[in-house]
Amino acid sequence: MHSENNAAIPNFLFLPSLIAPTESLIYQKFVLPFLNASLDYYIFSSSQEWQEEILSEMQRLIQLSRCEINELQISVQIQKIWEHITSNVVCCPKIQSTNSSSLARLQMMMQFIHLNYTERISLSDIAKAGNVSTSTALNLFRNVLNTSPVNYLICYRLKEAALLLSNTEKKVSAISIDTGFSNKDYFCRSFKQVYSLTPSEYRRAKK
Repeated sequence: MHSENNAAIPNFLFLPSLIAPTESLIYQKFVLPFLNASLDYYIFSSSQEWQEEILSEMQRLIQLSRCEINELQISVQIQKIWEHITSNVVCCPKIQSTNSSSLARLQMMMQFIHLNYTERISLSDIAKAGNVSTSTALNLFRNVLNTSPVNYLICYRLKEAALLLSNTEKKVSAISIDTGFSNKDYFCRSFKQVYSLTPSEYRRAKK
């Protein structure tokens, strides 16, 4: 990218999952809040020490990108930058104030979903996995993940379905069943709502 006076402006584009897997607590605690926050941009200035460190790390990242094969070093460098950002930028006070015990219970419920998403799961089942009431489960998911337990379950099922569509030749109806959807039409509607493509269109686009 170039500015109006023709100066080059470096751009750093990376998938959020480069920081941590999307189903991990690290992602939920340190990445997702920034994705959900109304933070369109943040200006870094060398006048503040922590921001100057980020600018230096970015310069290092530019140098690494010019070398031959430095994928691991680039990944480490991006994580360093992200650590500086999450340590100094408060984008969601609710998450900052969530205690470790509550986060551990949330992790238990998330893990339950990841292991049992192919089965029929209710809100009550999810809450029991974290040893909390259904109202507490709802509050934890809303406060930390900005979604409901059931919606998190649906999105996780759809993510697994997308992987099967990309990597297997299974029929859409079979994938629907394999990922916990009892109704194919509902699966297709939900998939299009999230991915803006029908399952069949998504599969063709990935080939």
